[in-house]
Amino acid sequence: MSKAGTGTNTPSDPQHLDSATSQPGSQPQAPQIDLNDVENLTIIGSTATSDYKPRLFRIDTPQLPLFFSGTGDMFAALTIPRLIEAVHAASTPEFNLHAKSSWRSPDHVSAEELPLAKACQKVLASMQAILTRTTSVCQEKMAAYDARAAKEGRGEGDEADEEISKKRHLALMNASEVTVPRYVKEMLDPPDLERFRPRTVYEGESVPDHVGERTPDELNVLHLGVGTKDGGAMQVLQEGNQGKAVREDESS
Repeated sequence: MSKAGTGTNTPSDPQHLDSATSQPGSQPQAPQIDLNDVENLTIIGSTATSDYKPRLFRIDTPQLPLFFSGTGDMFAALTIPRLIEAVHAASTPEFNLHAKSSWRSPDHVSAEELPLAKACQKVLASMQAILTRTTSVCQEKMAAYDARAAKEGRGEGDEADEEISKKRHLALMNASEVTVPRYVKEMLDPPDLERFRPRTVYEGESVPDHVGERTPDELNVLHLGVGTKDGGAMQVLQEGNQGKAVREDESS
């Protein structure tokens, strides 16, 4: 998700995040994505312990070949009920989490078992299903648009012609609009949950020497090029310092 984002939401500490009905036969088939050969976007979240130490988790979600407007709002809207659901599920007669300040889980609860992590897992699974289907619809609409343009001799988004380029851009924005009410099934019963399983991450203190040869992207994020194929580490550069690296726990 240009890059498809899942948006960001920053509620009060200690919980913090960095980032109609489906009708059978009426839904477009989702395009097949090879999850072993895609670039991921990463959500980092945390719920503090009683002494305010972070319990960091990460969830990776495949990047889609479109820019979607409003995904941050979708993420926030879906997170609220899922977090309430997860907090109730984690409550017991001996420990009513719902009655605790900031819904802070006991210190022994690991990062990947936090209600916030469980909520984000379902939210991202739902969003990935919805946005993947939206991508499929968009590709079909734009293929038809370009076919009409070619038939009329307008070319396929000729950048030399500003008016043609503008019209195609507007058509693309319209085709990629996310119509959430069509996908209630995906919101209520998110598919492929295991793909979005939260994983514990730890804050690292050092950065490999070869990182100095790399340059940050347009968001000032430096991809460190270390770790597993579906994991790895990155560094967010901040003004006045070199930021901190975050690595995935290899044992998780």
